[in-house]
Amino acid sequence: MSYDTDPFRGEFDSLEEFADRVSDVLKCPVTIEDASHRLIAYSAHDDYTDPARTATIISRRVPEKVINSLWKQGAIPALLKSREPVRVPPIPDVGLGSRVAVSIWKNDEVIGFIWVLETNRTLSPEEMEWLKLAAKAAKNKVLQLYMRKNKKKSGCKSCFGSCSPATLRVKMTSALISPRCKSRPHRSLPLSFSALPPI
Repeated sequence: MSYDTDPFRGEFDSLEEFADRVSDVLKCPVTIEDASHRLIAYSAHDDYTDPARTATIISRRVPEKVINSLWKQGAIPALLKSREPVRVPPIPDVGLGSRVAVSIWKNDEVIGFIWVLETNRTLSPEEMEWLKLAAKAAKNKVLQLYMRKNKKKSGCKSCFGSCSPATLRVKMTSALISPRCKSRPHRSLPLSFSALPPI
């Protein structure tokens, strides 16, 4: 397949749709992670995958043993320094098959990664260039995701602004049923309300 223009130009409704587009262009399964290796989108895949990809999708995060191996192998240090795609050889001990990865940059900061699982084929030089275009196109989508998450956090924090112990009790209790705080604020509740000063 040949593209005369950027195959990732245009609007995508979600990062999942974008991941599917990258996968369609490169003919390989794709995952997109944030800078902390949390999974934020992944493409559909056929019968072929590997244990590392499966574990990442299930837990929504790259397993620590895989991250550690990628540091030792040199892939992550390379991704933090370069805007070029990095070829990652298989690491059988952690269930990782052959991959190509590229960093998503905002100015001089890495804000995410795109990982391409090379199934029964190797990306061509032209496809490597398309992967670089994908990383540029992903930047705004990843930034929008960060902005939405920060907005949600700010909304939940506003539930517990500076207030008296009495008001705080009411807010902490009502937050359990408030639709504004969807990040399960009850996980931060003290074990006993007796820990708060008496009203």
